Amino acid sequence: MKKCMAFVLVFGLFIASGCSSSEPSKEVAQPSEQKLILNLNESSWETMPEGVESPDEAIEHLEFYDQFERYNEYAFFGEFIISEEWIDEEPYYQLLNEEKDVRILVDKTRENAVIYHNGKSMEYRMMLVLGGTPASTAFDVLDVTNDGKDELIITHGAGGTGVWESTCDVFDLETFREYALDESKILKELGSRITVEPVEIVKSNYLKCKVKDFKGNVHFGYTGLSGDDNDISQYFYDPESFTGHYSFEVDLERQCLVVSGGIPILPMHASYLGDLRSPLEFDPATGGFKLSDELIVELVQLE
Repeated sequence: MKKCMAFVLVFGLFIASGCSSSEPSKEVAQPSEQKLILNLNESSWETMPEGVESPDEAIEHLEFYDQFERYNEYAFFGEFIISEEWIDEEPYYQLLNEEKDVRILVDKTRENAVIYHNGKSMEYRMMLVLGGTPASTAFDVLDVTNDGKDELIITHGAGGTGVWESTCDVFDLETFREYALDESKILKELGSRITVEPVEIVKSNYLKCKVKDFKGNVHFGYTGLSGDDNDISQYFYDPESFTGHYSFEVDLERQCLVVSGGIPILPMHASYLGDLRSPLEFDPATGGFKLSDELIVELVQLE
């Protein structure tokens, strides 16, 4: 989970060869013309509330306002710059990608957003994650459908001890149509592409496993054991449980969507043998994304 794990920055924030929401399945939204929801004319657009002439005057800024400079310095939101903007005397979080003409305004609850592009807008329910929360919000604008036009990808991640779930929504910027992305189906197929066989216990508390992928390649990896039970017959892999630690995210280097997931060894909790990773391909026939034939197996090795 290379790209997703790169979001851990020094200030304690957590963000998300073929070449993507916690809801397992989505309907494809129909294209529609959108009206501007907030009036962004010059008379209503201010960087400070009406009557305030100096930023040194007492203003009730948005939460985490004092960290915006640091967010931008570390490119916390990639090519999007975060700022505080005032509209009709109300403060909004603004995320702006000026080059791609994408503006996202989020209210002070950080749950309601409006996305603007090329004179159109769309309301969007989200959680803009800021501060030291074990969760993430990421925004990317790039062509992941290979149609020559950019899409907007909004990635959401959240987790806890030994668990991480990161999903994303993909929109056509011209119509705000949402592309289908069936996370549950994709994860099930990804998990079924390998078989796992426990082999032996080494160095007292490490389980060595043999992994065979759907192309016949054989790999070996290790996972730590929490107890001293040497009966390897109790340990197993169930493809149906391939849902506890996964990410749907953007691979910026390859300019595509990828899915990755930890290989769980049961009955242990949050014990992973390594990761599976596969690029996603856009299928014009279905209007959604599917697994590519490429599978990357990355297993934990002992030093």
